[in-house]
Amino acid sequence: MGYPSGSAASTHYEEREFYGSTELVCKSFKNKTLLVGTKYSDVSIQDVAGASTVPGTGEMEALSEEWLLTDKKRKIFSAYFQHMYDITENFVLIGGLRYDDYNDMGNYLTPRISGVWRFSEHHILKAQYSESVRPPTFTELYSRGTSFIRGSEDLDSERIKSYETEYIWRKPGMGIRTTLFYSELEDKILYPAYADTFSSINIEYKNAQDTLKSRGAEIEFDLEMTKELQTGFNISYTDTNDGNGESIGGVSDWLANAWLICKPVQDYEFVLRYHYTGERHRDAEDPREDLKGFHVFDLTANVFNLFKSGLTLRAGVKNFFDTDIICPAPVYKDEKGITGYYYQDDFPRPGREWWMDISYEF
Repeated sequence: MGYPSGSAASTHYEEREFYGSTELVCKSFKNKTLLVGTKYSDVSIQDVAGASTVPGTGEMEALSEEWLLTDKKRKIFSAYFQHMYDITENFVLIGGLRYDDYNDMGNYLTPRISGVWRFSEHHILKAQYSESVRPPTFTELYSRGTSFIRGSEDLDSERIKSYETEYIWRKPGMGIRTTLFYSELEDKILYPAYADTFSSINIEYKNAQDTLKSRGAEIEFDLEMTKELQTGFNISYTDTNDGNGESIGGVSDWLANAWLICKPVQDYEFVLRYHYTGERHRDAEDPREDLKGFHVFDLTANVFNLFKSGLTLRAGVKNFFDTDIICPAPVYKDEKGITGYYYQDDFPRPGREWWMDISYEF
């Protein structure tokens, strides 16, 4: 790490947004519905702060200069429309187009088209193609590199193209959904993991040169056993690679969830949730073994309209069995190109956690 006791750093900033929007839905056309909308937003950077350890002492002190440029703003104008056409009683075609203009990133035009075919009472088939854009965040663009990663104003926005087909079987109290999907992600913004932040190397965010590809399948089942008891599960498999056949660091092929919801009396709800994450891949240049998968159980109790209408009490425990959960830490390369580890044992996540929340709506 460069110092015997290691190093730590923390950063903070807030975004302030002012926005306005309009939306119009027109159903006057026979078998047609038209949606048109606009939005304008002005986002600025606020309350930038940061601190890092003092070499040799381990004590934290405020940074001598702001780690993020504060004079930057993002102004966005968006316009979109969607046209839904009932071609027959059982087949609907939906087409849409969105335009976004960013003062700092340029403009984008993204389409979406989908079709829904209800070919019998209980069977539905869907297909969709869509495109979307994620512009770089303020951190990715305007970080100053003050003991941290430096931003790059040369970044391009990420663009994703998605294809999806879905089959649904449903009857009262029961449903099954199966989905096949494929996506391509261009210009992914990479965290500069393969660099030593404690050396003199200039480290910046950058766009990936290759197109990331992801394909997979998901199945979901839900069942209402009684009015008071509901259950369900979903499981998915995803094959993701960096365009050269290499796996993506931190990504798992297998994910699964299951739940049991009990509502014994009105306004009382108890939820048991299970989550499984399979083995997480390492980055291509990380020789360590893949991280093991883990199983987590969460318990939640909800009481609605407690003492008065609108008052809700929620409480529960996350990771009930205190499972060890480890997230992969990136590696770096020093000035000689030798691979090293920020954290040899990766990042341990918190174990069992109790929580409570009270809210009131009026």
